[in-house]
Amino acid sequence: MIKEMPGVSIIVGCFMQEKYLEQAYWSAVNQDYDGPLQVYINHDGCDTGKNTSASKARNRAISYEAVHDWIICLDADDLLPSNYVTTLMDHLVSDTYNITNGIAGCPVQFISGRNLARFGNVDADTYYLSDFTTEVPPIPSSALFHRIAWSEVNGYDESLRSMEDFDFWYKLLSREGAAYFHTKDTCLLKNNDGNGKVHRTPQRVRQATIQHMNKMYGLTLEAPQVIQ
Repeated sequence: MIKEMPGVSIIVGCFMQEKYLEQAYWSAVNQDYDGPLQVYINHDGCDTGKNTSASKARNRAISYEAVHDWIICLDADDLLPSNYVTTLMDHLVSDTYNITNGIAGCPVQFISGRNLARFGNVDADTYYLSDFTTEVPPIPSSALFHRIAWSEVNGYDESLRSMEDFDFWYKLLSREGAAYFHTKDTCLLKNNDGNGKVHRTPQRVRQATIQHMNKMYGLTLEAPQVIQ
């Protein structure tokens, strides 16, 4: 008897990124996943005249719109490979670890007229909380996580206007969780250009992340120098 794969809800945010929304939506719809799949467009923040924070928009969508327990929050300027959900879910459900504590993702490739280095040094297959002492795990915003884990850490921190993803991953790893990586698959991240958001190189993203984590959790991670 073939075991049915768990359902996955992909929440596509359009927080001031409407120009990319259609591409992100179809990359989510065209997944080759055999299990139940929901793709929900989160309209909170689409109207820049009354936008809310990304954290609040995600929390609302997970609370009231997501119909499945496995969640992916996909930013409108991200594109998912067609095998993204299948690859990540296959790894989590086949692991003997408590999968509700698991996070699954893959490296990020920046695109938009120029190919930049992948974000972070993804040398390990698995990251734990202890890895935060020397390295910020480069977990993408579109990583896969479980609703139970999200609920137990009270979701995304709605007081944050940036770096909410890494704050969320840190809290999940604090639950004795683990983050799994698949280095052969790539989540494509398109640079924002045209909506007022500054181009962020991997070095700039990493520096801002480390500064936030040090301030929020009393860590002493060393921020890299930004290459101009």
